[in-house]
Amino acid sequence: MRHPAALDLRLTVTLTLNTLVSTHFLGWLRAQLTQDASLAARLVFQISEPDLLTAQHHMQYFCEQLRELRIKLCICQFGCTPDPLRYLPLLHAQLVKLDVSLLENMGADPVQRDHLAVLTARLHDSGLRVSAGMVEDMSQLPLLWAANIQSVQGFCLHRPGPTLNYAFLHKQTLALS
Repeated sequence: MRHPAALDLRLTVTLTLNTLVSTHFLGWLRAQLTQDASLAARLVFQISEPDLLTAQHHMQYFCEQLRELRIKLCICQFGCTPDPLRYLPLLHAQLVKLDVSLLENMGADPVQRDHLAVLTARLHDSGLRVSAGMVEDMSQLPLLWAANIQSVQGFCLHRPGPTLNYAFLHKQTLALS
């Protein structure tokens, strides 16, 4: 990340509950960032919704420190609790990665699709970028795009393997039915 060619790269780092409650992590992080001031702008820290809610007495301070350091915050597993929108103003997050439970049965369940579209609209209204993880079926992509999901992660294009095999780049049409 310190090489000039890496200026446009982003590094997403998943943090655990232990990091969130650590008394040493933020001090260590500040020391690292003094060595390379541009590093903070390229970092995205990803913390799960359950970890944030487990450490409620630490989360607001931790998230404020990330904002001061100009490190982006992504809340992953977003939507796995009954009212995930209630704590968002405290977190200063820029991104959310939806919980996989919100994506289940989208093709067969119009109520699930509508719920996802409404949730995504509310997140966009709050200024958040929305991502879907664990997308493993190409047929989900049009449904996710229709719900205004901005990015996806998963094996839908190609499962990782020991060699780079780009045979998946054949022509394919995706459409909402």
